Amino acid sequence: MASIYKRGDAWYLNWHDAGGQHRKSLGEVTAREAERILRAKEHELLSGRGVVNIGSPMFGAFADNYLRWYQHEFPHSFSRAESIVRLHLLPDFEFTPLLQLTHGVVSQWKMDRSAKVKTETVNKELRTLKAMLNRAVEWQVIDRNPCATVKAKQTLDSKPPRFYSKDELQAIYQAAKGWRWVWQLMANTGLRRGEAQQLRREHVLPDRIRVLSSEGARTKSGKWRDVPLSDGAKEALERLPGSPYVLDRITPPSLSRAFIKDARRAQVGGNVHLLRHTFCSHLVMRGVPLRVVQTWAGHAHYKTTEKYSHLAPGHMADVMSGFSL
Repeated sequence: MASIYKRGDAWYLNWHDAGGQHRKSLGEVTAREAERILRAKEHELLSGRGVVNIGSPMFGAFADNYLRWYQHEFPHSFSRAESIVRLHLLPDFEFTPLLQLTHGVVSQWKMDRSAKVKTETVNKELRTLKAMLNRAVEWQVIDRNPCATVKAKQTLDSKPPRFYSKDELQAIYQAAKGWRWVWQLMANTGLRRGEAQQLRREHVLPDRIRVLSSEGARTKSGKWRDVPLSDGAKEALERLPGSPYVLDRITPPSLSRAFIKDARRAQVGGNVHLLRHTFCSHLVMRGVPLRVVQTWAGHAHYKTTEKYSHLAPGHMADVMSGFSL
């Protein structure tokens, strides 16, 4: 059906279709890229879809380079980005040239994905795809982002963030098998998963934790912050003897899975990020000003913190007191 061969420094692609036998020079590409082009041509011949454009790099080939770059620049969030690319974007776009990821193609993909997964998931995948193509433009791989005008799917859901009550936290702690003090530390400091894993013993001060943003351990906002230590956080830190890192070395997905198991055993459900919501929620309920919560949580934008405003003591109650029509 199709084959490749090398002559001198150049690779060639042979294929046969209804129009007869064809041969095309691929130029001085790598053996890996030539193999990708071969698989793409075979996919085209089997599916009847025209997807091979030698002059435009295929998504699969570019994705490898993008992920290598991403891992170097943003190691703290690499596992999440890699999962989106490899599990959700490559299956649909691996053999599609970058410039064929047009508004129409991506909009159809967005519609198909929306029938299978939540709006938030679709939008997260779309943001990743557009970010990849923007990077391709910056690297001069392509001269424009062909799907730049595709908008995120509008969500009609609006609800306050979920958080754990003190009783639910105690249930999680009691159900935890070896992780109790990790969960207690995260609930009492609001540390993100990556921040907790990168916390070094030298950054634990008598009255606060110093969360630094550095190469290989960057915070989401890219800025450092101090988080005051509650009694619960101090107790957890005393029970976590790790050094130089407070937490034992474990992959981010493994930490998340460990929490999900403990939350299920406690019959409360949820994920490890809910511990961060819990920290912010209980601070607001204690009357801590939103601006202070923003600083301690490391929110880059005040709008993120505002979603907890409904939990503030007397929220709107004093305004409506005595109001009667």
